[in-house]
Amino acid sequence: MQKSAIFSIRARKKKIQGQVTRVLTRGEDQAWLAGIIEGEGSVLWASNGNDEWRAKISIIMNDRAVIAYAARLMGATPFYDKKRKRWHTYAEGFRAIQVAKLTGPHMRGQKKELALAMVTAGHVFRGREPPWHFRLAYDNDLQKNVRTLELSLASRIEVAESLAT
Repeated sequence: MQKSAIFSIRARKKKIQGQVTRVLTRGEDQAWLAGIIEGEGSVLWASNGNDEWRAKISIIMNDRAVIAYAARLMGATPFYDKKRKRWHTYAEGFRAIQVAKLTGPHMRGQKKELALAMVTAGHVFRGREPPWHFRLAYDNDLQKNVRTLELSLASRIEVAESLAT
């Protein structure tokens, strides 16, 4: 990659981080957005069929006002899906990393682990899957199969260090 391309990526990353950080300054907004992401959202790695995996945080629900406010906090745009009659918004790449960094401390459970792992890993993986995956496990309390997050050893160490600080 040429120097000018690397510089433009760094400049774009800094600009996006500044936009999200300016809007998400209040702790109440960070906690509110974390609650919406946990309740109605997804924290994931998306692939467009090629060998590139991108960080993505998406929220889907029927309430237009809530989606519009969440989109404003994430620096994203709300969209209406006419076929399914619902609103959605998403942050991808650098923007998703910055949202995960600001809302991650307010989350609980697997989404918190995934958000913090996303922050430590970076915004794009090329040629391989992310260093964690979901596996099916039988939960005795629920009496059914559930999906559990399984991190690689290196990611577990990074997440543990992030939680300790």
